Amino acid sequence: MLTGRDILIYKSIIYEGDFEKICESIRKREEIDRERLARELSNLKCSVTTILDDDFPQYLTHVKNPPLVLFYYGDISLINDYKNNLAVVGSRIPSEYGKKVTRHFVSELSKDFTIVSGLANGVDTIAHETALENNGKTVAVIGCGIENCYPTENLPLSERIKKEGLLIS
Repeated sequence: MLTGRDILIYKSIIYEGDFEKICESIRKREEIDRERLARELSNLKCSVTTILDDDFPQYLTHVKNPPLVLFYYGDISLINDYKNNLAVVGSRIPSEYGKKVTRHFVSELSKDFTIVSGLANGVDTIAHETALENNGKTVAVIGCGIENCYPTENLPLSERIKKEGLLIS
């Protein structure tokens, strides 16, 4: 028996997370290739939460075109505690001053906040690394598939975040 959760995961995979395409497919009651569904579900290495699940970040349900499915590695509760999350973003090619200031602020702020950034080069990388170096919590929100680390030079960092924080797509 297919569940709504399975259908959302399947459609999110085949439509690469495109909200409009997923919704249109559901509205049209497009056929589900059950063999492909089984294959896709069995091939998942990461954890998954859907808008139907209790651990899905409730604040995301209030945005226009919310993600219907989140793929992740690590501790999903870090993203749910949004009142204690602090986004740190900046230049991909920061000046020496920018690097120094990022390290300084994140080393202090990561004592009380979970640092959220995008795993991009520059300030994002410095923010994640600094949070981890100071035994803080960090969340990397990536815009590519969960199994694709970009930039590739951040692969060791993404692996560490998977174990000590949250990597989410």
